[in-house]
Amino acid sequence: MKKRTTILTITIVFLTGCFHLNEIFELRTGIEHTRTSETDALYQNLFFLQGKKLLFGHHDSTLYGLSNGGWNDLKENKINSAIYDDYSDVKEVCGDYPAIFSWDLYILDYTGNNPASLGNDKVLKNRIINTYLRGGINTSCWHMSNPVNGKGAFTKDYPKADMSKIFTDNKIQQKLYEWIDYISFFINSLEADRDNDGIAEKIPVIFRPYHEMNGNWFWWGKKDLSPQQFKQLWKLTIDRMRSNGVENILIAYSPDSFISEAEYLRRYPGNDYVDILGHDNYSNFQFFPGRLERKLDMLVKIADRLHKPAAITEMGSSPVGGVPYTNWWTDYILRPFTTSQSRSKISYIVTWRNASPEHYYAPYKRHFSNENFIEFYKNDYTMFERELNKFDIYKFKEKK
Repeated sequence: MKKRTTILTITIVFLTGCFHLNEIFELRTGIEHTRTSETDALYQNLFFLQGKKLLFGHHDSTLYGLSNGGWNDLKENKINSAIYDDYSDVKEVCGDYPAIFSWDLYILDYTGNNPASLGNDKVLKNRIINTYLRGGINTSCWHMSNPVNGKGAFTKDYPKADMSKIFTDNKIQQKLYEWIDYISFFINSLEADRDNDGIAEKIPVIFRPYHEMNGNWFWWGKKDLSPQQFKQLWKLTIDRMRSNGVENILIAYSPDSFISEAEYLRRYPGNDYVDILGHDNYSNFQFFPGRLERKLDMLVKIADRLHKPAAITEMGSSPVGGVPYTNWWTDYILRPFTTSQSRSKISYIVTWRNASPEHYYAPYKRHFSNENFIEFYKNDYTMFERELNKFDIYKFKEKK
């Protein structure tokens, strides 16, 4: 059996005299949950690489893209038996895969209403396994359907629903639990023998639920759930996954735009329920670089205080998409991280998907920014999959 790491997280708070914030201290003891050895090594190595490397990621990078007139392995339910058979727009440009592969659990058949998506389960599992065997990192969001009205994640697509029913209606809560159970089963089923010892280990996944919760476009956002309700939903979800034996996830918290530490942390569910502090950012890289740098500095400051890695968990030029300039990758994406010791501690960035010629965020074959992307790729500070594989992020490193 593979080694497990026990996480000690039960908090006891002591107050001395009158109640003052600086007179509170915490003693952590007891058993809250466990992580597999590979998952814990991934977590520790994100700290190890801070200030040394910026890992580059891309959403759905080996499922579909725009090179050679466009391709869609997901639609064709294509299973690749060889790990290097996975096609990728990014690899087509620079000869290497991204270090981080982002996915969306929404494509799975967790609602039971779309039998055709069962093929998606098999294809996604295949790509996650291949990524792990090549030495890459898997992360996943979940545009979860609305458990109250059965519609999609986006509030613009349906009339307002009373989301408080998640906590008061047993039938709705049971439906939510069934969906979480399905995702738990899927994550638990992700196994592969990367170290060739004849024993398959569970594949670590950076799980990013309920992202952009401080916006108003998802049913879990600020218009539909109060901060306390959101925290309750988050904890309910993670507790359910842990009770289902999920030991191979790191949990990422990723608000959208924020202007203060208080706003960033307003819906934060607590240190015991978050491993990585993320931020989803569109537009600032292109239009407001100064504002972006202030946010990144704030993010790192919060992460340092809470002893968490920080990441840009989703990003692009704008919500619409596109790569606006030939020097986009070096002068707009890379520059904020290389011009500040604080911002260089950001662990990774993930660009959104290449869905269509009108909605894309990474380069593809014959794109006008490719030469600049190759320069970005060759920079000593950026890290892609080939270098990550040599580093072996799933093994613990000795501190120097």
